[in-house]
Amino acid sequence: MEGQNYFRVVLSTLVVLLIFGFGRIDSDDVLAEETGTEIDFSTEIPLDIMATGVKDSIVISFRDIEHADGYELYESIDGESFTFVGEWDRSEIVLDDKGFNETYVYYVRGYMDDDGTKIYSEESRNVSATTAPEGAKSTIKTLFQTGIAPMGHTMYIWGGGWNEADDGSGPTTMQIGVAKEWRDFALDKDNTYDFQNYRYQIHDGLDCSGYLGFINYNILNTASHNEGYVTWAADTGPYLNSKGLGTYTEEQLHNSYTPGDVMYNEAHVYLVIGRASDNSILMMHASPDGVKLSGTPTPSGESSEAARLASEYTAKYFPEYYEKDDVYLMSYSFLNSYKKFQYDSALVADPDGYKQMSAEEILEDLFSER
Repeated sequence: MEGQNYFRVVLSTLVVLLIFGFGRIDSDDVLAEETGTEIDFSTEIPLDIMATGVKDSIVISFRDIEHADGYELYESIDGESFTFVGEWDRSEIVLDDKGFNETYVYYVRGYMDDDGTKIYSEESRNVSATTAPEGAKSTIKTLFQTGIAPMGHTMYIWGGGWNEADDGSGPTTMQIGVAKEWRDFALDKDNTYDFQNYRYQIHDGLDCSGYLGFINYNILNTASHNEGYVTWAADTGPYLNSKGLGTYTEEQLHNSYTPGDVMYNEAHVYLVIGRASDNSILMMHASPDGVKLSGTPTPSGESSEAARLASEYTAKYFPEYYEKDDVYLMSYSFLNSYKKFQYDSALVADPDGYKQMSAEEILEDLFSER
């Protein structure tokens, strides 16, 4: 009898300890056990958020937060008053039928479900997106916003964005949004970075053709894994023309450079943002050491306003990258040895009037939300 009573006492004590003494094992404890470090989910943040207008749809993408159970999306028309849109269990969201030529602002936050209680992450930064005018697929502004998205955390990789066969688009340039691998690779790189040591690490960054392919994919698609747009630099004009995206010329001396022009030759490709006050050309491209803004010299071959703007904006908005790369003035060949491709204005429209703006005005507008 005494043995049975003793057993009952021990069993009761164990039950009490399990219920009360050991305490509730919460989500952060589980994370700490899995990772070896204590994780405060409330300090996590959805990085690399990007919003793109494609026809009358808005596509929002961002980097997954590890251990998030879902994400909440918030929308604003005026950029101040936000309303709840819905919950998703993925980091790629498509909102259809948003109207044509309409502008919206978004942010997302992740959450963990802790026994029915939501623990929220920090909110992402706000991003704006404008749907295309009726009949168009995208806009010049969307083209540039998409080009800015990988800046500051994507290194130049020879072959970056291509596939294993080295004849076209790889998986990171046929997906909506910025690839996780790009930021991860760039994180520990500094001003000693030499792309020659990482040639053909195709998933870790972008080269010039991979970068343009990434931009074109995201301004024309609302889902990942469709046909890509990466090709050899020398074939850029004819290739994009064959896709029905616009026209090209074989001429290499140009009297005009229009925002959105794609300049290409046998070795490189870049996207014209606009002309600066001294007639130098501001561009975006993937060039050693990374995805970045740059400027040509003036037509007389001198250091330029475009290069100064590229350096100034990089230092202000991408300070970590600025510490890695101090080259923002390109060679004079960028003015006299490139052919030109121009998007069909009915396909990639310009409702914002960028084609009538200077490089300075375009940069001010593009970075106004950051």
